[in-house]
Amino acid sequence: ELTTRLEKREVQLLSVSKEKALLEETVDNLRDELVRVKEESSSISLLKDEFTHRIAEAERRAQLACKERDTAKKEELATRLNSSEAAEIMREKDEQIKGLMEEGEKLSKQQLQNSNIIKKLRSKEKEHEHTVTKQAKKIRELEDDLQLLKQHSIFLWIKVD
Repeated sequence: ELTTRLEKREVQLLSVSKEKALLEETVDNLRDELVRVKEESSSISLLKDEFTHRIAEAERRAQLACKERDTAKKEELATRLNSSEAAEIMREKDEQIKGLMEEGEKLSKQQLQNSNIIKKLRSKEKEHEHTVTKQAKKIRELEDDLQLLKQHSIFLWIKVD
């Protein structure tokens, strides 16, 4: 019985030893995997930094290219406008300015005429108001005189009778 127990214990010990060996091997494998993953992570981080730098550089170059393109367009436009085109544009602008000056002078004269007409009309209006006031006063005076004459004539009629 002791031997059977001892055999069982040996079998258990052997089984536990095998299991321990397997677990140690798994731990070693996992440690190796962890080291590999850390190395990959570091590598990926370096790649990320490199690509970020490349993208920033590409954006900078793109902006520079846009500025150069805009400058080239301006230069091209400036060279397209040769002296005869510039002279034609200047002539057209001079004509526009002359036309606007003439129109302004015409409007100024018209404004002066309108102001003078308004002054004359106001003066005439005052004269008419004065005349109307004088005539209204004259009418009242004549009506008063007429009233007096009527009273006198009635009085005279009464005396004559």
